[in-house]
Amino acid sequence: MRRNKKDTDETIHKLQEVARHHFTRHGYAESSLEEIAKDAEVTRGAVYHHFGSKKGLFRVVLELVQREVAQRLEEEASLSDDLWEQLYLGCRAFVTVATEPENRRIMLID
Repeated sequence: MRRNKKDTDETIHKLQEVARHHFTRHGYAESSLEEIAKDAEVTRGAVYHHFGSKKGLFRVVLELVQREVAQRLEEEASLSDDLWEQLYLGCRAFVTVATEPENRRIMLID
């Protein structure tokens, strides 16, 4: 059965969400592609098809987390017009956001 782009995008998004949960909760080493695929209700082959490997899936999840962190840093830094204050606010926001439980393991440990 051929899938359309919308179905493919939904599968990719679901895999990213489930993988993020697994990587956050169990870490990279203790997360299994079999469990991620099962929880996302797809085959392990679908994971390999879209991401190539567990490492490829982790890389995509890490990039997603980094984009979210960058957006929050930008929002915090934009609260001031002073460049030094922007730097301070951005650095402070990074420490806060990077150490949040949903980001810490993916960004700082694994």
